[in-house]
Amino acid sequence: MPTASHERLSRVSHFSPELGSPKKKKPSEKARWRVILYNDNRHKFDDVVTWLKENAGCDSEFAIKVCHVCQDQGRAVCFQGSKLACHEVASALRNRGLQVEVDDF
Repeated sequence: MPTASHERLSRVSHFSPELGSPKKKKPSEKARWRVILYNDNRHKFDDVVTWLKENAGCDSEFAIKVCHVCQDQGRAVCFQGSKLACHEVASALRNRGLQVEVDDF
C-alpha cells in the first residue's frame, strides 16, 4: 500500500496553481485536498522552487509557475492530493518557514 510520501513523490502535477481557475471535473475523494502557499518577502525565489521540488514533488517548471503565481496573486496551489499527503507536504514546507494552509475544495 503506497504511503502519503510515496503518493507525493510519484504524482505528476495535473492542476493549476491559480486558486480562481475553473474546475474541469470534480476531483476524486482522494485528490480533493490542496496545499496553498502564501507569498512572503523572507525567502529567495530559488529556495522556494527547490523546496517545492523536494517536498511537494513538483518538477522545476511547475515549481517556478507556482512561485510566479504566488508573487502575482499572493498565494498559489502548490500541491493537490489526499488529506494525509497534503498535511505532510504542508508540514514539510512549514518546517522551511513557509506559510501554507491545507484546504478542502
